[in-house]
Amino acid sequence: MRKHQGSNRRLKAGLVAAAGAAMIAVPAPAPAVAAPTALAAACDEAQIPAAILLNKTIPLVSDECDLRGKVVRAGVIGAAVPQKGEVVTAHALYVEGVKTGPDMPDSVSVRVDKGAVTVEVRHEGSVARGDGQPSGVSPGRSSGTKNNGSAQATAATPECSQNAYSLMGRYNGYHKWYFKSDTVPAYFGGANLAETDILSASYNIDVGMNDCGLTQTMGTDFEYAGYTLDYPDITSTPACDGARSNKNEVAFGPIDNTNILAVTCGWSYSWPGDDPIQEADILFANRPNQFFYFLPSGCNQRYELQGVATHEFGHAFGLDHVSESSYPALTMSTNATSCSYRDSSLGLGDYNGLRAIYGS
Repeated sequence: MRKHQGSNRRLKAGLVAAAGAAMIAVPAPAPAVAAPTALAAACDEAQIPAAILLNKTIPLVSDECDLRGKVVRAGVIGAAVPQKGEVVTAHALYVEGVKTGPDMPDSVSVRVDKGAVTVEVRHEGSVARGDGQPSGVSPGRSSGTKNNGSAQATAATPECSQNAYSLMGRYNGYHKWYFKSDTVPAYFGGANLAETDILSASYNIDVGMNDCGLTQTMGTDFEYAGYTLDYPDITSTPACDGARSNKNEVAFGPIDNTNILAVTCGWSYSWPGDDPIQEADILFANRPNQFFYFLPSGCNQRYELQGVATHEFGHAFGLDHVSESSYPALTMSTNATSCSYRDSSLGLGDYNGLRAIYGS
């Protein structure tokens, strides 16, 4: 009897030991894997949605993403992350009647400062200064006349009453620009006409050309350097390219979105309270019959090249957009004016914006 009891005890001990060994052999459950952040998930793509980066300071290089060379896209426009210590801004000018919104912003800016990236997106003249539009003033534009470099000094019109401007917080001490003449579309009638209109546009900003009787002098400094073989650092998507040439280049070229007439990309140093513009490239859409030199009869949704170019050179010298719905008579509003010469003459707000930057 004792013999059987001892055997039972040994049998039970063996079973307990075996059970313990079996329990030890069971693998522990794998730790939960955290879901990738929105930035990490988007990083495999060439373009990063601006919404992911807004209102944040993101390391240029992190475990989440290496942002160097990535294009930050806000709807229909974008800009590649610039070099350290720089800021780049892409501006889009829209056709008449198109309402800008979340997918059609005025501009997108990407700044790299002290190894961190910040992004700003502006919509429909989101920042404005000046006295605004007095009550009782018609918000429309007069049709104007072709600007041949002489002051019009006509009676007061809406553009001479609307006093609002928006600044980028940057200035251009000296602007030497080049024109890629072999990109001019055949319909325009020759590179010489396009060159004349674009050159006149740079002059409009340089002297503050206006029909409001204001003194035509500014503290800006332009130089037209002639033709170039180089193309603006702007892609067709459109976006500011990551590799820039350090030259201010103007050309016609493909712009995929048919609501966009022109794009200006400006690169500046990111200095505290002082962002001198280092390069500003301009690209005009090369779609058929988009622009004109002389107003054509039966004009329909065509735009004076000089007026559009005046708007773009405004960006090159630090002006941002103002609201189209509030200040449609100003050259720097978000939409161009079709079948009119009006945009080539600065309005009161456009003029005062340049004065705010350059004095004189």
